[in-house]
Parts: sequence; C-alpha cells; structure tokens
Amino acid sequence: MYKKIETEYSLLDDKVFKIFMEDKEIAKIVIEILLDKKIKDLEYVNTEKEVTGLGMERTIRYDVLCKDAEEKYYDVELQVVKQDDLMERFRIYQSLLDKYTIRKGEKEYIKVRETFIIFICNFDLFEDGLAEYNIVNYCIENKKICNDKTNKKIINLKGEKIKNPKVKELIKLFKEKEYNNNDKEIDKLGKRLIEIINSNEFYRRYEVMQTKEMMLIDEGIKIGMKQGMIIKQIEMLKEFKVDEETIINRIQKEYNITKEEVEKYL
Repeated sequence: MYKKIETEYSLLDDKVFKIFMEDKEIAKIVIEILLDKKIKDLEYVNTEKEVTGLGMERTIRYDVLCKDAEEKYYDVELQVVKQDDLMERFRIYQSLLDKYTIRKGEKEYIKVRETFIIFICNFDLFEDGLAEYNIVNYCIENKKICNDKTNKKIINLKGEKIKNPKVKELIKLFKEKEYNNNDKEIDKLGKRLIEIINSNEFYRRYEVMQTKEMMLIDEGIKIGMKQGMIIKQIEMLKEFKVDEETIINRIQKEYNITKEEVEKYL
C-alpha cells in the first residue's frame, strides 16, 4: 500500500536530501538500494565534506561522503539540473576522492581504496530510458573490464526501464513523495522523511542552509562582476598599447590582487 507524504518539501531539494542523508541508518539503506549490495556498516556519514586539490582555487563540496568498515568510500550526489559535463564531473570527484582517501606516506598503488560515486539525476543523460547506468573502464580491444577499484553510477529518476524493484520504489519516493509501507526498508525511509520535515530542527536547518546558499550566489555574482571588470579594463589598456608590466601593476593596485592572479587574465 502506498502512502502519500503531504508536504511542500521534496528529496529533489538538495537541502532536504542532505538533511535526510545525515541519518546514518537512512544513508546506509539508500546506498544499499542504489548499489544493490550490502554494506558492512557505515563508520560515519559526513555531508558537504570539502576537499581541495588539483590546483583548484575553490573547493568541491560533496553532498554525502561516507565510508564503511572495510574502508570503501561512497559519494552520493544529487543533480537536479541537467549537466552535459556530468562525465567530467565524475572525473573531478574521483580525483579529489582519491586525494582524500590515500593516507600520507602510503604507496598509492597498494593502498588505493575502492570508491563508489553515485549521481542521482533528475534527467536522462544518455536518453535511453534506463533508470540505472553503470560506468566502468574497459579495454577497447578485448572489451574486458579493468578493475581499478572505481565504481561510477547514474540513477536516472526519469527512467522508465527499471530492473530493480527497490530502485523503482526509491525513485517513487523521490519523484512522487509516495512510499510503499509493505516494503520494510522503503517504509522506514518514508516514515523517517516525515519525521524530519515535521521537526522544528528541520526548519531551522533548512533556513540556515538556504541563507548560506543565497550568500554563495551573491558572492559568485560579485566575483563574476569583478572578473568582468578586470577583463574589460585589460582589453582597453591593450588597445591603447600599454605594455604588459604596466597593466599588471595597475590591475594589482586597483583590485588588490597578486601578480599571479592578474596574469591569469592576460
């Protein structure tokens, strides 16, 4: 029997999703359903874990990053807006995850941890109608899979072709806010979601996350405007045949940035 969750909030809202997945038991159930495998306990669940690297100026915030007792790592990301560069995102998240999971002093090729990166998408990247896409590395010549301990998966919430009945029930919870109370695990997810969104703590957390989100957007707009002004000013100076050293000195003083930062715009 299906039960409808009467609420304006949805798991398609990344803030609701993150709060929901902070529950260790809930995260374990969701990941086990998505991967169709049992996990030997989650040692921790850490939402929005920041990892820097690869010479990037900004950090990558993982929606949900956790590991099990066997030190296998699981990264679950919610992607509501269509991203054509999703495969490139897989590569970036994988690279940073490797950097985070390999201990200092270890030989990378010996102690590399098995990782699972799951993107829950509200769009069909390949437009084949499948609910699940498993991405692997394989040899082109003999078609054999190369096991490098990386596992990548896309859950397509728009998919009509669904083999795993558990995944079908989970997709229904995400999209339609309905859960099957005859399924023990799905019933637990549905009831826990109701508990969360009906709690005062949820509203407080949601408002804080929303405020932070708006602040990041405002900061991004300001950064974009500043970058635009720098680029335009450099173009004008070049038109007047101003030498590069003078341009660098002028931009440094006006915008209070380093020489290296200015050189990125030249």
